[in-house]
Amino acid sequence: MADIPSDPVKKTVRTKKTTAPSDGSTGSDLATQTISLITDLELQIGHLTELKNDVERLERGIEQIKQEWSKEQKAHDQELAQRNQADETLRRRDQETYDYDTKLAKKRTEDELADKKARLEKDLADRGQEIEQDKKQLSELQKLVESFTVEKDKAVKEAVTLAQKELSEKFETEKKLRDQETKSEKEILTLKISSMDQETSRQSKEIEILKKSLEEATRQLKDIAVQVIQSNRPETSSNTSTA
Repeated sequence: MADIPSDPVKKTVRTKKTTAPSDGSTGSDLATQTISLITDLELQIGHLTELKNDVERLERGIEQIKQEWSKEQKAHDQELAQRNQADETLRRRDQETYDYDTKLAKKRTEDELADKKARLEKDLADRGQEIEQDKKQLSELQKLVESFTVEKDKAVKEAVTLAQKELSEKFETEKKLRDQETKSEKEILTLKISSMDQETSRQSKEIEILKKSLEEATRQLKDIAVQVIQSNRPETSSNTSTA
């Protein structure tokens, strides 16, 4: 696409000056002006021709752009239609799949519920039979409990009697043992006291003997001391006379 010229064609406007002929004017001046005017006209014609060519190129470019845009629009519309059709097909297929899965899941759920219901009814029936059996067993157990209560009371009484007898025998046995231990302890204590009395008597005798020995030793010591004093007394008198 050709670009539009940015500068418009400048129209050359010449103002024809009317001057009075002078004496120095010649034919050559008029020819020069004519040539200049022709040149300006040719330039303007050239500019107009270029402008026309640019406009034609611009129109051709616009037309080409329109055609290309139209093709692109048609291609886009066709692609969009195909995509919508594909989406619709996919949506319909998904819907069919969803409906099928939903139906299958519903059927499976119904089957499972029916199976659970059947099992529950069977369990209830079995449970009913078990309850009946439990009732019979409970009745038998109640009878056993009643008979057991009588036997239990009897056994308790016998056990109490036996325990009392055993406790009495044990108490008598322990009492005899305690009496025997007390008697033995008393005899041992009596022997200890007798032995202590004998030991005390022996020690008292030894103390008397020791006292007598001490008195005898003290008397002998005094006698020895008196003899020593008496033996030293004459010697002392003699020494006094000599002095």
